[in-house]
Amino acid sequence: MDYCLAIDVGKGRSCYGLMKNVDVTLGIRDGMETVIRPKFFRHTAEDLDAILKAVAKYPKEEVAVVMESTGIYHLPLARSFRARGFTVIVVNPLITGRDQPTLRKTKYDEGDVAKIANSYFKGNCNIQYIRTKEEEDAAELSREIEHSKGVLAAYKNELRQLLYKTAPAYEIVYGKSSLFEKATLALIRKCPHADRIASVSEEEALDAMCGAGLPRYRESYREGFRRLRKENASRLFSLDSDSPAVEGIEHLIDSILALKAEIRKREEDLVNREKDRNEFRALESFRGIGGVLAAHISAEAGDLSRFSKPQKLISYAGLDPSKEQSGTSLDTNGAVTKRGNRHLRKWLYVAVMSILMHPKADDREFTDYYQMKRGDKRKGGQSHHHFYAMTACCNKLIRKFYFRYLDLAKEKR
Repeated sequence: MDYCLAIDVGKGRSCYGLMKNVDVTLGIRDGMETVIRPKFFRHTAEDLDAILKAVAKYPKEEVAVVMESTGIYHLPLARSFRARGFTVIVVNPLITGRDQPTLRKTKYDEGDVAKIANSYFKGNCNIQYIRTKEEEDAAELSREIEHSKGVLAAYKNELRQLLYKTAPAYEIVYGKSSLFEKATLALIRKCPHADRIASVSEEEALDAMCGAGLPRYRESYREGFRRLRKENASRLFSLDSDSPAVEGIEHLIDSILALKAEIRKREEDLVNREKDRNEFRALESFRGIGGVLAAHISAEAGDLSRFSKPQKLISYAGLDPSKEQSGTSLDTNGAVTKRGNRHLRKWLYVAVMSILMHPKADDREFTDYYQMKRGDKRKGGQSHHHFYAMTACCNKLIRKFYFRYLDLAKEKR
């Protein structure tokens, strides 16, 4: 395309400019000509119409709208231009920053517009695959679940901190995992303070735990409560029983239980959306990858048929190595680029961790591969760092996932 409508995106206010590609032999700097000088505009329908009128004289099929990915701020603009028939390219800021490195420390929006257009005309901004509505909805649902899990982790940490002030014996007896089971949370609600643990009757506490948990575990709950009471007798605490924090514990427990139920419901919805896809079935075939984890990865990966080889999927996840060049060593591999889908990269890492935690005697391919990367060179290993070994395992998982998907796709035909 001969024209580039470059947009430097901000929150609610951006800067745009229209550039034209010209022959560098004409002596024009950077091989592009400014057609519309950079201007600021608000993210409103009125300002968008003004931009459309300004570029209306140029053929729409010859105008590429190029903008940097800025988290969520670029999304309304990208959607609006696509709805009006423009080709929209969202580029990673690392690409434009790499193309034109600068010593300037201050931000200069007009200059950034030119930088984006220059990167496009150099051929470094490719047209991306546009997800279908179903794929986009699944990816958004996956990210909402991911965000909710982060909020849940914050709630749990806050509860642990409050309990350390009011009844530190809880974490000592029940640990970090059992502390957030329904039966334990019911006991905490009943006895949020050390004084209450000492004064409540054993049967009253067990009734509360059985009401939220499983009654058949009553004797197990009894043993745990007795250990709690014994530990509680010797532990120091910092807040009195009438502190507002004690009441706050009850609100936190309500929030934790409600959020856990909401996450469980959304995960079921995500699995139902993804379970019929070949990507999901291919992922579930790996030991250690369950339905929820497979649904997250398949939702973020999208349609694998758009990748001609697994290396392209590796690049999409941002797990391809960068290149380092110097006078003594040319084209050596550096750290991973991280230019791809960070959500997919995270779930692949979680998947590898899960696979390594569920080894089987006759299926130790990933475990042996990880140990080879980490092992001592004197014993045949490669002595790499843990994160290097994990990245190698992620790439191995992507390759196997890709070819298993192809096998399923052939069977379906």
